Amino acid sequence: MNTNARPTPAFVARSLLIGLMVGALSAALAGVGRIVTGEGGAFLVVFCTLVAIEAQWSHWILTERLPQSFDRHWFRGAELGALILLGLLGDATLGGRPGGLASVATIGLRPAVLLILILVAWGASTTTASEFARLGEPPERDSTYVPPLEGLTRRFFLGGALLLAAVGLAQIELRRLLDATRGSVSGPILSALIYFALGMVLLGLAQHTLLDRRWQEDGTRVASGLGERWARLSVAFMGLTAILAFILPTAYGVGLLDLLALVVQGLLILFTLLGFGVIGPLAWLLAFLSGGSTTPPPTAPAAAPPPPPPPPPPESSGIPWLDILRWTAFAIVAALLLFWLLRGWLENRALLRDGLGRIRLLAALGTLFRALLARLRGLATAIGERLPSLRPGRLTIRPGGASGRRLRLPGARTPREQVIRYYLSLLRRAESQGLPRRAAQTPNEYATNLDSHVPDARPDLAALTDAFVEARYSRHEITPTGSNDARSHWE
Repeated sequence: MNTNARPTPAFVARSLLIGLMVGALSAALAGVGRIVTGEGGAFLVVFCTLVAIEAQWSHWILTERLPQSFDRHWFRGAELGALILLGLLGDATLGGRPGGLASVATIGLRPAVLLILILVAWGASTTTASEFARLGEPPERDSTYVPPLEGLTRRFFLGGALLLAAVGLAQIELRRLLDATRGSVSGPILSALIYFALGMVLLGLAQHTLLDRRWQEDGTRVASGLGERWARLSVAFMGLTAILAFILPTAYGVGLLDLLALVVQGLLILFTLLGFGVIGPLAWLLAFLSGGSTTPPPTAPAAAPPPPPPPPPPESSGIPWLDILRWTAFAIVAALLLFWLLRGWLENRALLRDGLGRIRLLAALGTLFRALLARLRGLATAIGERLPSLRPGRLTIRPGGASGRRLRLPGARTPREQVIRYYLSLLRRAESQGLPRRAAQTPNEYATNLDSHVPDARPDLAALTDAFVEARYSRHEITPTGSNDARSHWE
């Protein structure tokens, strides 16, 4: 673990490449989902791209910023749960899902497609990040061991095969899958082009990473700027390939299926003519022998009108036990998940603070939040100090004059509590001016320290300190007069 580790430019580029590749694969899968659900999937594609990029960064944080003792299963579970929740909320608000936020807790085809796409994007990006982290490691003596570069290549081509299959299914309806009369698809497919072009760049980057680690282990001197030239030439080669894919023809002049259809059509016409040549004379002979009856064929009777629709079933007035059981199970599962997340946070918050606190963006957001919170607390304290008598539940009722006995409402402060409150307010004022009281200082020592900074307030400061010591540490009763005197010194 290195809490000062910073992401390299190669890692940032790799994160973007993997995110765009996963986005292209998600676009193809979303096309199949659009046929199933009948709804668009632009938000799903964008969100899956962001999920893949986030998975790269979370894997980097786990391997570079957090120690091995950190609970990775809790972190991954919380991460995946947060992504699914954000996906459902985003689809309901930004994705145009019917019903809006009210449809978040409903079960249907669209949430199922969203869940599958999120799992595919997160899993593909996480496993790819793990393979990149293993590049350059010594091989294991195991029959099931797969080298990291070979695993990346295999995963790349498996994803490409899945993408092509999804693109093919998305071009037509499933019920027309075996219909040979449908139109052909011509022109480059954008999602497949993006996936394979960026995939070749990613494999080139993986090869360079593997060679670079081997060069470092062997102590081989490498010319400066090799990595930049490697990436630049790889991108240029893939860009040229993409341009050629757009320029070159991507459809047959005469399709093979069209040629086969012409042959079959000619054979059908030939057999039809032969059939008429054989059956025609026989039909004429039978008509001649039967006397050529001209009786018209009987007409078919008119079809009966359709039966009326059945009446709707009576509405049930019973208790929806199934809905109650479903929501009860959902509440139990949600409570268990919240308990698990809270326990993991309490166990790992110190490690998370050390590992994530050095990320500049998160540190800046934390500083801004703490400053805003301190500002709000200071504002609330200032309002409470300036308007002490307007707080609800703190009013007093005097049956007589100022010297009469007071009747306090329930919850009102006693004179002892008021004196202590005035002194604590003084401490907050001094701390806001850069004169805090140290934990080891007594009230009298702190008052002596303040005398050198505010000599004009020395009498009031000494009197308020004595009143606080009397109220805090003595057992005799503090009168309202003593509380009023302390307030006069406080003001």
